[in-house]
Amino acid sequence: MEEALEERWRSLPLLASFAGARGWDHTLGDYSAGEISRGLRVKKALLRRLAGLNLRPGSDQALDRRILSGRITVQVAEIEGWRRLHWDPALYPLLAIRSLYVLLLKELPERYRRESIRARLAEVPALLRTGIRNVERADRT
Repeated sequence: MEEALEERWRSLPLLASFAGARGWDHTLGDYSAGEISRGLRVKKALLRRLAGLNLRPGSDQALDRRILSGRITVQVAEIEGWRRLHWDPALYPLLAIRSLYVLLLKELPERYRRESIRARLAEVPALLRTGIRNVERADRT
């Protein structure tokens, strides 16, 4: 389950920051086609591993597996079906703004907050270029 959580933080550092998971506050994340494909492969592999666990029905672990499998299944469906990263040009500026805003909301040491904001601001141009590429690529398919 730890691996699933790390994968979620990697795929959406904004959520990691909001949840208080340290180590992700410095980045906006990678939304490139290659990273989207990598994340999809990892999520499907996690689902297979979860399905293969031999857990006692009704146990806390079985319930945890059911919840986690459901969340990952939704993430896979979002990538494969909804494909918001490929059709919603507003998503990229919103990710940038919200990723900065969450750092302002959280109680963080001021120096850490400033460094994290600076690092995320430095990634904004690349995030917007990636968004343009993803949306343009979807227009061609």
